[in-house]
Amino acid sequence: MPNTAGIPRSVALDTGKQSMSAVTGSLKRIIYHRDNFMIGVFSAPDSPLASFRGEVKAKGNMIAPTVGMIYTLMGELRDDPKYGPSFVFQEYEAQYPTDLSAIREYLVENCKGIGPLTAQKITDEFGEDSLSICKDRPGFVAEMISGITLDKATVISRVLIENESNERVAVELKKILSGSRISKTARNKILNKYKHETVERIRANPYELTQIRGIGFAKADHVARNIGFVMTSPFRIEAGIFHVLAESASGSGHTYLKKEMLIAQAIDLLTLEDERINAQIAKMIQGGSLIEDPPGDVSLSFFFEMERDIAERITQMISRPEVDTPKQDFDFDGLADDQIEAVKKTVCHHLFILTGAPGTGKTTAVKKILSTFSGVSCALAAPTGKAAARLRDLTGRDSTTIHRLLKAQMRDGKFCFEHDQNNPLPYGLIVVDEASMIDVSLFHSLIVALREGTRLILVGDTNQLPPVGPGNVLRDLLSFGAPSVELKTIKRQNPGLIVTNCHRIKDGESAEWTNKKETDFFVAGMSEPDKIRDMILSLMTSRRLKNQFGDNLDLLRDVQILSPVREKTDLSCKALNLMLQATMNAKSKPDNPEKEKFWLGDKVIQLRNYYDKDIVNGDVGYIYKVEPKKLWIRFENPQREVCINKYKNDLDLGYALTVHKYQGSECPVVIIPIHRCFGPLIMQRNWLYTAVSRASRAVILIGQPGEIEKIIARNRQVKRLTRLEGMLHEKK
Repeated sequence: MPNTAGIPRSVALDTGKQSMSAVTGSLKRIIYHRDNFMIGVFSAPDSPLASFRGEVKAKGNMIAPTVGMIYTLMGELRDDPKYGPSFVFQEYEAQYPTDLSAIREYLVENCKGIGPLTAQKITDEFGEDSLSICKDRPGFVAEMISGITLDKATVISRVLIENESNERVAVELKKILSGSRISKTARNKILNKYKHETVERIRANPYELTQIRGIGFAKADHVARNIGFVMTSPFRIEAGIFHVLAESASGSGHTYLKKEMLIAQAIDLLTLEDERINAQIAKMIQGGSLIEDPPGDVSLSFFFEMERDIAERITQMISRPEVDTPKQDFDFDGLADDQIEAVKKTVCHHLFILTGAPGTGKTTAVKKILSTFSGVSCALAAPTGKAAARLRDLTGRDSTTIHRLLKAQMRDGKFCFEHDQNNPLPYGLIVVDEASMIDVSLFHSLIVALREGTRLILVGDTNQLPPVGPGNVLRDLLSFGAPSVELKTIKRQNPGLIVTNCHRIKDGESAEWTNKKETDFFVAGMSEPDKIRDMILSLMTSRRLKNQFGDNLDLLRDVQILSPVREKTDLSCKALNLMLQATMNAKSKPDNPEKEKFWLGDKVIQLRNYYDKDIVNGDVGYIYKVEPKKLWIRFENPQREVCINKYKNDLDLGYALTVHKYQGSECPVVIIPIHRCFGPLIMQRNWLYTAVSRASRAVILIGQPGEIEKIIARNRQVKRLTRLEGMLHEKK
C-alpha cells in the first residue's frame, strides 16, 4: 500500500472492468455499522469530489471500521435520495496512520485509558513507529512511558493486534473467495458466523461454507481449490455425498437413493474412485448422519426419521378400533353414491383421504362431512394462502395455511412450530385441502402435532404435479391402502370445458375447444415465441379480456400467466415478467431501472418463509410504497402489509409464475404459453392438467396447438424414491 503520510487524496483506478474512483483518508466518525455494513465520515480535504467539501460520507462492507485508521476506498459517487451524495465503495485497503497527530488521535479513540497527554508522550518517544511498538513491545512501552503500567500497555497491544487481525481477515477472505461467485451477503454471513476464526476455519475445512445459505458444494469446492485443499479429503467426500442426496431431494423429490446410484453420482461430482466414496458412506452411516435401511437404500438421517415418525402415527390412527357408522339417518339429499360413501367413511376412520378431479363434488362432500361433525372442534387448512382462502369461500368456514395453523415462528434464530408433539393442536377434526402439495417435512410437522383421537381428512387430486419439496405423501398413503374414496364422475350440470378438459387430459384424451365467445377454454395458434409474447402482451395491456369477461376484471389480480420454466427461453417467467413490468407498470419506471428490480405497483411473489414477518413461500402481493431502502407490500390471503428490505429480500416478480409455484391457487383467468421450446421433460400430462385446473372462469392457451396433444400423450412421471409406503406395510 502506498504511504499516505496522513494526507487524504483521490485518484482513479482502472479495475479492468470499469473505472472506479479511489478516495484515501482517515475515518473520523462511524454513523452506522451492522452486519459488516458501514456508513462513515472520512476526512478528505484534498478530494476532487466537489460534493463533499473536505469530508467524504462513504458506505460499504467493512468488518471492523476503526476511527483514526487510514482507508483507501474504491468505488463510485452516488446520489442517495434520502441521504444525499455518498461514496459507495466495493473494495478497501487499510493502514495505520503515520502522521503524528493522526497517531495520537488513533490512540485516544481506540485505546481505553489513553488520553491526549499520554498519547503525546508516546509519539514524543517513539515517533512514526509508535503504533508498531505499542503493538509488538508492550513491556518496553510500560518501561519507557510514565503513567502506563504493564497491564495498560498489554491492553493497548491487544486492541492494536485485534484491529490488525480484522483487516487481515478481510484481505485474506477476499483472496480465498476470489472467483467463487460468493455474494457479499453470504460473505457477511461467513464473517458473522466465524468472526476472527474465519480464515483458519475455512483453511481447515472449506466445506463448512455449505452451512451458509447461498453457498453450495460447487462454490465451496471452488474455494477449496483456491487454497490448495486436498481433493481426496474426507471433508470433501462427505460434503459431496450430502450434496448428491440433498440435490436428489430438492430436484427430484427423493427421500433416499439406491446406494449404487449415490456412489455413481458422487463419482461424477468428485471425480474420485468408488472405494473412497464407499468408505466415507460407511463412516457417515456409522456416525448417524446417514441411514441405510433396508440395505442398499441410503438417505439423510432426518428424512428417514420423518418418514418413520409419519408411518408410526398413521399406523396408530388406522389401527384404532373402527367406529360403527351411527344408526341415525344422515341428510344425504343431493349427494351421489360416491359422496355418501365418503361421508360414511369419515365417521368410521380417524384418517380418511378424499380425492377427485375438478367438478367431481369434493367441496359438497367436505361441507356435508363438516355438518356431520357439527359438535366437534374443527380446523380447516391448506398449504398456501390462496388455497386456504378458496377453501374458506367454498365452505363458509374459517381456514388458514398449515404453517399458520401450527403457528410457525422463529425461536433463538431457528424456525420451529409452536404446536408439536409437546403442544398438540386443540381440535377433534382437521381437514386439509390440496393435500397433493404437502411434502414430507410439512406433513411430519402436521401429524406429530395431532392430539390422540383427532380425525384427519386429506382432500386432494393425485393427477396434479407432486409436491415441490421431497416426498410424495398423498400418493404413498393411497398406495398403502389408507381409507379413501375417489370421486370420479362430474357432478355439475354444465361443467364447461375447463372441467371437461381436465378430465379428458387426466384420462389421456385430446382436449376440446371451440373458441366461441361463450366458452371458457380458448386456444390461440401461434408458431413463434415472439408472436406468443406479443399476444400475451396484447391481452394484458388492452381491453380484449375486459370486453370478454367484463369491466370488473382486474388484469393484474384476476389474470395469471403460467409458464413451465423460471428462466430459460423467451417465454420463461423471467422474460415475461420483465416484459410485463415494463409495459403494465411503465408509469412507475425508476430513473435507474437496471438497479431497481422492483417498482411501485409491481405484482410480486415471496420465495422463502419469513415467519417473523408473517409471510411464507408462495405468498403473492403488490408493492404499494417504495422508500430508498424499503418496499411496502400488501400480501393477499390473508390481507396484511409488510415492510421488506428493498435490496436484500427473497422476492420475485409475479406477473408470470411457474405452475409449481402457483399450485394450490386459483385465478379467474389463466394464460398458458405452449411451445416445443420448453422441451418434453417438463411438458408432461400432469403439468398441463395442473395448469388448466388453476382457472375458474377461463383458460387461454397461446402457442402451438399441435403440442397440446403431444403433452397429453406424455405421462412419464419420474417415480419418487420414498420409504413411507414400505414403512407403512412393515408396521401393518
